[in-house]
Amino acid sequence: MFIGPTQFLKSEWKRLFFLTGIAYVLMTLVLLLGKNTYDQGLKDRTVERHQYLLNLTENRAHQFVLRIALDIQQLSILPSVQHFIGGVSTGNQSTRGLSAANRKQVEDVFRKAINIDGRYDQIRIIDLAGKELVRVNNHPDDAWPTPIKQLQNKHNRYYVQEGLKLTPGQIYLSPLDLNIEHGEIEQPYKPVIRAVTLLADDQGSPLALVVLNYKAGHFLNRFRAHFEAGDRGMLVNSDGYWLSNHYRESEWGWQLGMPDKVLSAWNPELWQQMQQESEGVFDANDELISYRQIHPAAFEPLADGRFSTDFGLKQDIKIQSWFSLVRTSKKEWLAPAFYHHPSVQFFVFIIYFTTLTLVWFFLKHQVAKDINEQQKNSYTSELEDLYYNAPVGYLTFDGNSLITNANTKTLEYLGYSREELVNKKRLRDMLSPASKARLNLAMSTHYVGDLRLDVQCKDGRWLPVASAISSKFHGSALTISRCSVQDISLQLELEQRLKSLANTDALTGAYNRRYVEALFLRILDEMPAENSYLSILMLDIDHFKSINDTYGHSIGDEVLIAFTRLCEKCLGDQGYFSRFGGEEFLAILPNMDKSAAVDCAERLRAETEALRVD
Repeated sequence: MFIGPTQFLKSEWKRLFFLTGIAYVLMTLVLLLGKNTYDQGLKDRTVERHQYLLNLTENRAHQFVLRIALDIQQLSILPSVQHFIGGVSTGNQSTRGLSAANRKQVEDVFRKAINIDGRYDQIRIIDLAGKELVRVNNHPDDAWPTPIKQLQNKHNRYYVQEGLKLTPGQIYLSPLDLNIEHGEIEQPYKPVIRAVTLLADDQGSPLALVVLNYKAGHFLNRFRAHFEAGDRGMLVNSDGYWLSNHYRESEWGWQLGMPDKVLSAWNPELWQQMQQESEGVFDANDELISYRQIHPAAFEPLADGRFSTDFGLKQDIKIQSWFSLVRTSKKEWLAPAFYHHPSVQFFVFIIYFTTLTLVWFFLKHQVAKDINEQQKNSYTSELEDLYYNAPVGYLTFDGNSLITNANTKTLEYLGYSREELVNKKRLRDMLSPASKARLNLAMSTHYVGDLRLDVQCKDGRWLPVASAISSKFHGSALTISRCSVQDISLQLELEQRLKSLANTDALTGAYNRRYVEALFLRILDEMPAENSYLSILMLDIDHFKSINDTYGHSIGDEVLIAFTRLCEKCLGDQGYFSRFGGEEFLAILPNMDKSAAVDCAERLRAETEALRVD
């Protein structure tokens, strides 16, 4: 009997309203719960991104200060500098012996150094009375030395006073601040760090200071550049004054007479937390601020002990610190949320509308018509045809793994007839030990999903197959299992070939650079913390370009192949040999100390010397 919409609403509107209301309330609760969980995930990812940015800032700060320390150390030991200060009297700090030729030589060396590295702002030699003896300034066109009459007395500057307290060989690094010339802050603002080292004669008596003004603008610009849109990076000194801020007018407050431009005035609660915890997250509901205290001159945390050399830094520089901060507002971390998109909002509307439609049809069509026997038989016949003539194998087995049915494709794969296989063979007995263990585990744990099995065919071959298994249980007892069987031998062969192509050099067959870099990191991770060795050999074929130029690239390729074969044969199972690029090769030698590695290298060199390529 047909029921029109008007008649249906008159009779069923209460049930329609009740069921639709319940569905809408449940859907709204689920959507709100999902939204809160999703928003929390975006917030957590924001914190993770903050940690990455803080790590990046800390590493770049270490590299920045390390480079300054290395540069001042190298400048102080230049022969021209040593020869120049040899003429400085230790008694009255006169310029006796400071010839024009010596001065010109030092000025030329400093000028070249500044022109090579544009981040040097000034290089100076200052006597123990604070008088500049040599000063070379950076200039956009060419570095130029300051005439003697324009040299200044810097005795009252804090970095000179700190430098005079050094022992020979020590290095003092000043705080990061704006450069001052003739008592005035230089315009435009020029952030610098000054490195000072004390030079002495052979008896250890102090002679003069070498002072390097290192421009920090490049470091600060790189700091600002690695923050994406939405993330705001800040850098403050230990007093809370901004060294870098997205509001540039707030920077350098202590030098520019702006004592209120300090973090403690901007956010007292955050500053108080930072004084109590050196690293953390300040959650103000509407914004997230992650921070970390950075010790720029503490090189120890850098990876693998690569910078364990003592640079003689004064101890007080190691307690100087900065704070790196990353700030993201709630609006910004929720901006990528997918539910802001109009299509998603339209989709939610469709869900609610569809729910109403489904409830309508559920009430209107509560009783479904029975499927007649003819349709049922036709459907069953189609299923049987689909099973027996499917393009992939299917088989059925009971709780003892006895095969109770198999389709045509399975028989083709295994080479059996139906009479030889069905109710005669147990699947467990046809599997390799590893596959048998996987099947037993799947059956005992009610596993439903994909398995990779090795099945023995009638002719004894092992056939790798991908199998999707599903089981039927009566309580805890397995009554019947069904699984698909698909030959994946070609797929495995292709995977192995692709893996080989991805990890080896196409010409020589040696490991390629990408694989050996990953292998090196894995070996490092697996090495014991103590009593272990790891050596690396870098090999380069001398005059290889002349081989290519003289005999052609095909002969050059033959040389590379022959050299690879020789090295792989010599190394055997002692290490891993790879082509690093061009005619450069690399060998990783686990569990081999330096002495053994030297012997191995010499053996490779001698064998290579005797190598002849026809």
